[in-house]
Amino acid sequence: MSCFLNGRVAIVTGASSGIGAGIARHLAILGCSLVLVGRNEENLRLVQAECVDRGLDEDKILVVKADLGNEKDVKELLKKSIEKFQKVNILVNSAGVLAYGSLEEMTVDQLDSLVAGNLRTLFLVTKHSTPHLAKTKGSIVNISSTSSRRASPGLLGYGMTKAAVDHFTKTVAIELAPKQIRVNAVSPGLTVTPLYKKAAPNWNPTDDNLEEEGKRWHPLGRACTVEDIARCVAFLVSDEASFTTGQIIPVDGGRHVAQSLR
Repeated sequence: MSCFLNGRVAIVTGASSGIGAGIARHLAILGCSLVLVGRNEENLRLVQAECVDRGLDEDKILVVKADLGNEKDVKELLKKSIEKFQKVNILVNSAGVLAYGSLEEMTVDQLDSLVAGNLRTLFLVTKHSTPHLAKTKGSIVNISSTSSRRASPGLLGYGMTKAAVDHFTKTVAIELAPKQIRVNAVSPGLTVTPLYKKAAPNWNPTDDNLEEEGKRWHPLGRACTVEDIARCVAFLVSDEASFTTGQIIPVDGGRHVAQSLR
């Protein structure tokens, strides 16, 4: 096990499945103590077991069930994290929601849900983690999307909120630089996760046609994987990126520069 993050403590939100779970598993391999946060405790426990299988001591994992849109829950999350590990070095804001809908189709309730799930949670967790990250000169990585920079018909609300994630990342990077807290974001392309499959339009995606979509959307000829994203996150929170802040890193096989592709 390569333990170049040994001794560091990472809070990973949205860790019960998909991208967040993949990031947690990869950080476990690198020796990072983990605070796994999500709404589904059963799934969080499964991810905890996967992290143990990858060599991380169970005592180095804290599972916290929380509604990150609730400020009381967020404060309790930080309290439990400090009580368990005495510090926080890394925050990965992976929690989020996905919904399809055009201007004419989307309801106000759906837009409010996207804002709450993708922005309110990001704001609250980052705000209450900052005093602790300042003590360790820590690092924040937010999970954005290529939809933040590409016009994607049918993803209006999602793209709007992810563009706001990018703006949040850049602005907070400047605001927190005097505290030596680095803030960056990873912008994935099409990533086949339970969230994506659940939210996808009525074309009923299967593994086979999602693979074909991945080939068509990305110049490198495949969909993004959670492992692709996790490796980039690990780089950004490591000493190898110690002078990198305010960046939005595409992990999308070239999709953001391929204007002719979907």
